[in-house]
Amino acid sequence: MPFKPKCISDIFCAIAAEEIFVDIITQSPPKNDIVDIAFTLKKSDLNKAVEIIKKQINKSQIFTINNVSKITVEGEGMAKQSGVAAKVLGAFTQNKISALLIATSETKISICVNSDDTALAINTISQMLDL
Repeated sequence: MPFKPKCISDIFCAIAAEEIFVDIITQSPPKNDIVDIAFTLKKSDLNKAVEIIKKQINKSQIFTINNVSKITVEGEGMAKQSGVAAKVLGAFTQNKISALLIATSETKISICVNSDDTALAINTISQMLDL
């Protein structure tokens, strides 16, 4: 979508005005005044959110993925240890689990996967972390 901060703000303000809860938001760095924005929300809110976005940008720029589960690994210890995301993503790769969206902070990594892979993803992380 065009890198216009007001447009991006307007989209999320309109979504919020409809009381749609947005969880993860990611934005790519601008390149040629274009950015990619990805975010997660409840499946029941998808159609309403898409209609809101269509009012703001070219509808050909909207891409949705259904049947997604969010897996989150969180803990204060992650701030003191590097490579947690690398370990999780490596374990997912070994188990043929595709990460559809990744968001991290110092103490948390959230990964969206296909819903069919939810149990395998949770088991993979549990085994990796000896839970």
